Amino acid sequence: MDLTWTIDFDNQVIRGRAIIIMKAEECTTPTTAIVLDSKGLIISATKAAVWISTNSYSPPDTLQLTPVSLTSLGNESSNLGEGCQLSGDVIKHLAPTNTGGGSIYVLLSLDYKTPADAQALCWLDAAQTSDQTHPFVYSQCHAIHARTLVPCQDTPSVRFSFTATVQCLWSGKESSAMRPLMSALELCDAVAFRDARRALLAGSATLDRFDAEHQADFSSSHSKTFYFHQPVPIPAYLIAIAAGRIESADVSNRCRIYAEPSMLSASVREFDDVERFVSTAEDLAGRYVWQRYDLLVLPPSFPFGGMENPNLTFVTPTVICGDKSLVELVAHEVCHSWSGNLVSIENWSEFWLNEGFTVFLQRKITEKIHGYSVAEFEGCCCENHLRDDVRRFGSNHEYTKLRPNLSDGADPDDAYSSVPYEKGYAFVRHLEKQCGGDVPFMAFLKERYFVEFALKSISTIDLRRLYEDQFPFTKGAIDWLNWCHAPGMPLVPPDFDRSLLASCETKVNEILHEIDNGSPAGVTQTQVCDVLSPTLALWTDSQRVAFFELLLQRTVDEPQTPWPHDIVEAIGSNLRCDIGDGRPFSLNTELQHRWFLFALQQQRISLQGQTCPFTGHIPGMRLFLGRIGRLKFARPLYRAWSAISPGSSDAITFFKQHQSCLHPVTQKMVSRDFLTAGISI
Repeated sequence: MDLTWTIDFDNQVIRGRAIIIMKAEECTTPTTAIVLDSKGLIISATKAAVWISTNSYSPPDTLQLTPVSLTSLGNESSNLGEGCQLSGDVIKHLAPTNTGGGSIYVLLSLDYKTPADAQALCWLDAAQTSDQTHPFVYSQCHAIHARTLVPCQDTPSVRFSFTATVQCLWSGKESSAMRPLMSALELCDAVAFRDARRALLAGSATLDRFDAEHQADFSSSHSKTFYFHQPVPIPAYLIAIAAGRIESADVSNRCRIYAEPSMLSASVREFDDVERFVSTAEDLAGRYVWQRYDLLVLPPSFPFGGMENPNLTFVTPTVICGDKSLVELVAHEVCHSWSGNLVSIENWSEFWLNEGFTVFLQRKITEKIHGYSVAEFEGCCCENHLRDDVRRFGSNHEYTKLRPNLSDGADPDDAYSSVPYEKGYAFVRHLEKQCGGDVPFMAFLKERYFVEFALKSISTIDLRRLYEDQFPFTKGAIDWLNWCHAPGMPLVPPDFDRSLLASCETKVNEILHEIDNGSPAGVTQTQVCDVLSPTLALWTDSQRVAFFELLLQRTVDEPQTPWPHDIVEAIGSNLRCDIGDGRPFSLNTELQHRWFLFALQQQRISLQGQTCPFTGHIPGMRLFLGRIGRLKFARPLYRAWSAISPGSSDAITFFKQHQSCLHPVTQKMVSRDFLTAGISI
């Protein structure tokens, strides 16, 4: 694929041309049309050319583009979009006969622009960025949103390399300070780009000739042109673009940190040892094939913790705490360079293969760097997240299966949860145990899985065949069918070392014991501090987070009367949380998030008991939700807030006021949560 894009900030569209080169694989009958995924794209011109070649896919110098017709196939409002069908006399030449031993190739040229509501793109005005000087845009194509950015075959089973030329247009001051970045290697000049693009066509200059007129229009803007090349074939969901006022700093020979200027210093301090993650992952999984591992810190509206775009991981600023307590998230994204990017999946029902193996590798890195008990503690905590998601869906729900049924136009975003991550991890850990443990299993991954499946899109069946070929003695010992298709919690839960979690469980029990000894009204703030203070100095923020999660679970599972406000406040202040009155609080967003959930729970219990509710968390929570669009935080907080009567109207009003700052995926998922709860928006 070859892309020529203009990022128009004033009109909030990307416009340009996509040239797609395809090979007609296993064509046994004449083909009359080519179908691409698209959703809302405004396509203005379509042309095509067909040729037969025995020498790679180098087209003849005389190749000519011919106009072809474009037909919409479906409903733009559906999850999958309307799609587009290209047809015409030239495409009828895609017949299996008279090839002379060569292969049939087709070149498609599509001029288009993105719609105003493209789900892949989040446009931010200058006031919505950290620096508040320049607008910003970033993409999120996972899982099926690439079709709103570029016409393509938007499935993980199709991989392609690409080149791109990109310009930024903005009428504001200092527009020359803006620059784009892509999930690709940036090339230094037009000569390097020309060579890379010709390499796509085995040395042919056909693309140079085809788009000469378009390039003349493209260059007339006098904006600086940036050049990109992704030589490793990737699925469409890994195409990524970001643009704005972005600066950078190198932290190793192959790792660079990008961020808005005001965020750069803090970002570099937080992520300056990312090379350590990459090197450790190489030791575990084999050679890193992508040349560079760069990282872009996005504005806080980014809907995920990170996105593993090749050569340019996107990461949320919510992991920047000043103490590196949340940087393990980057280790997860690094591991995707092997699991998910190098070895991808056949379809989105196989998503667990991406995430289960990635979580497994991530915890191996944690074990190597921080020790076995820390990795096990992380697993214990995330097992609780899995339990919460299974409870939320329902233990028999389709989306609690390792391989859910996502046919008939289902949106993979609806199935998104910790299930493919943690249930997937549990299965990978089970496979490790069944084959004999760490040594044989890690050798299998490094020497076979990431080698034989490199640059392929696989299924669970492919994994099973390779695994049983390597370990034939496991045949019949592993219940693959129920692991993949039984709903609920894992068939065999991991046997975690719970030593670091034990102190958190002890403190929760002590707090609840103090309350159960009499009435909550009889417990004093001093008693709570006496229980918590001796241990807190020794706890990490991760243990504080675990404390809140355990407290939430216990107070959900067991009927409670409301706690006095000073007790709730004492727990928050002792655990270094923001209680909304200007006191010092931890910058750890995971900790803040759990505190707000706990405080909302206490508010709900108070209202149900018709007592004056605790509201000390409200100012801090509104500030938190007003600036952070990460799904992991936004969805649970809005769900909990809207469950409070009459707080549901407050939650909806607040969401409507701030949704323009959120990525379209976050807007969509929070809105669906409201509707699921029977709340009209």
